[in-house]
Amino acid sequence: MRVFVTGAASPLGRALVSALKRRGDHVIGLVRRRGGVQLLKNLGAEPVMGDVRRSESLARQMANCQAVFHVATFFDFWARDVRSFDSVNVGGTKNAIAAAVVAKVPRFIHVSSALAIGEAAGEMGYEWTKHRGESRSDFERSKVESERMALKLRSKGIDIVVVNPSLVLAPGDMGWVGRVLTRAVAGGFRFGTDAQMSWIAADDAAQGMIRALEAGKNGERYILSAERMSMRQLFERVGALTGRKPAGAWSPAALGTLSKIAVSVTKPFGKRPLLAPDEVRFLINGLRVDGAWARGELGTKYAALSAVLPGIVQSYQSALERFGK
Repeated sequence: MRVFVTGAASPLGRALVSALKRRGDHVIGLVRRRGGVQLLKNLGAEPVMGDVRRSESLARQMANCQAVFHVATFFDFWARDVRSFDSVNVGGTKNAIAAAVVAKVPRFIHVSSALAIGEAAGEMGYEWTKHRGESRSDFERSKVESERMALKLRSKGIDIVVVNPSLVLAPGDMGWVGRVLTRAVAGGFRFGTDAQMSWIAADDAAQGMIRALEAGKNGERYILSAERMSMRQLFERVGALTGRKPAGAWSPAALGTLSKIAVSVTKPFGKRPLLAPDEVRFLINGLRVDGAWARGELGTKYAALSAVLPGIVQSYQSALERFGK
């Protein structure tokens, strides 16, 4: 099968490209930076340069493809320009689907996020959960909007299946989860809270996305999530693997105070604060979703995080050693 992947150089994109190549597919991967070109070549994929925010060449690049995986996303709890959430997550999704329609691609897998489920406080999120109505971050708001838009665009004659991965654990992640893991491995600031978070290994998420391509129903969504652990439990596991002292618990009040101070110091310079307000809300409320429906409907399999975390932690330790940190 000829498959097009946006966000192919991201941690989740790399895991997906590798899984598709093992399946024998011809993979065309969209990358924004030249560094991603060689990365995809090393994985045996065909790299193309482009940006989902600019749609001029997307349809041509998708020509003769049987499926598109839209993985490209902007996942963070802070942005120097808040419009980035909409331009990438909403505008990029619209551009990718429009290009797939023009290229007559029959199947489109929209990789959303479990944060778009919007479960109420203290409740578990499922595929049929009604969003609480109030988004807790600009990222969540943009992913909710992009997912709803994607499902509406099925009227253009393309099958669209939505997958909602929970927090993805992967080596070499330069995004929010990667920064959290880097601080944990290096012994830096760790904001340990007891709110439950849902997690999945990148390889399992990639396999779930492929199963959505093979067996997912048009217009349905599937949550991909292996197990839940709080940030404090994550740091305890990382500490046991690295010998680092476990992180203490932070209260909501302490997190809020620190965030206000951090924002006041960095805002005049347009710099990232140590702790952003959206991040505080996420750490306090957590992410509680269930991946059992996808297991039953798609046949997804989830590895225990205890089995995959040692290798991931080792990758961050090696990276820190290479850079002398």
